Amino acid sequence: IIKDFREKGINICIKKEGINTRNNDANTQLQLNILSSIAEYELSTIMTRTLSGMYNSIKNGGVGGGVIKQYGYKKLDGKLVIDEAEKAVILDVVDKYLNQDYSILQLTDYLNESGVETRYRKLVDSKILDFKLPSDLLWTTSTVARLLHKKHLIGFRKYGKVELQDENFRIITDATFEALQEKMASKRDR
Repeated sequence: IIKDFREKGINICIKKEGINTRNNDANTQLQLNILSSIAEYELSTIMTRTLSGMYNSIKNGGVGGGVIKQYGYKKLDGKLVIDEAEKAVILDVVDKYLNQDYSILQLTDYLNESGVETRYRKLVDSKILDFKLPSDLLWTTSTVARLLHKKHLIGFRKYGKVELQDENFRIITDATFEALQEKMASKRDR
């Protein structure tokens, strides 16, 4: 930002450090470079600590970051646990897709017509989120497809580049997950 301002002829005065870019001398440039390097170092340190904290949270069964948890899970006493009601919905959807040959569109209609609340609907109803568009609160084909495609169903947790598998978070077997992926891939190919 300072470089852009200087190129536009805008002087910057940082009173605390005694810097004034109007004095275009070596001392001012050195001070700016040192402050810039310190700021970059601090940002890098914060990012490293944040990722480390999230990794440790996930590793120890914590909720990780963010308000919105993956469908099928909830926060209970600071820990992430399987939401049994949502697990039942997931198992029902998986069964209908694999064994009763429902399409993703049919599953979407089924969930909406059955009154199964989406994660966003639950958060809006509990006043945690404020959505203006009711269409954002319904199941869509993309949310149903993502639900069946995510590795969280077999116990994987992911935050950024960190991905861990924990059997305590497993909802379906590996074989069932593979069958889901194969069926969805074959339908996409068609």
